[in-house]
Amino acid sequence: MIDIDELARLEKAATPGPWKKRDTYPGDRAIQQACGDCLMVVDADYADLEMREEDATLICALRNALPEIIEILLGLADIENL
Repeated sequence: MIDIDELARLEKAATPGPWKKRDTYPGDRAIQQACGDCLMVVDADYADLEMREEDATLICALRNALPEIIEILLGLADIENL
């Protein structure tokens, strides 16, 4: 079962969105806030696991959609409690 309260707590504690993916050097991936602050860089030369472009895109999309997802889940929980 999804712990909506924990998701909401984590979302509020995380770096605010929107996040976006950007490529740094060939094989490297970075995730950053839209304002430009870099949050994470995965360097293919030093990391045991390279972040695929699709993974970085998914992480950013989920982070950006999370507030709306939480609202939908809370609405469904309210309906279930009727």
